[in-house]
Amino acid sequence: MLAQSSIVGVAAVGMTIVMILGGFDLSIGAIAAASGLVACVVFGEGQPFFMGLGIAASIGCGIGSEY
Repeated sequence: MLAQSSIVGVAAVGMTIVMILGGFDLSIGAIAAASGLVACVVFGEGQPFFMGLGIAASIGCGIGSEY
């Protein structure tokens, strides 16, 4: 049960830090969903694990850096 809730815990800690520093961004859920979808598509095509991980992280960073 702790392994399943650790993802939510990491996201909550990150959002807490963002809110303390004055930013207010609620799009973390949508960005995580988009990155996960991209990773699933890349893995489904038979690409290596680290390539899918890198592409998903790049998509997440690209969408998330709107400032």
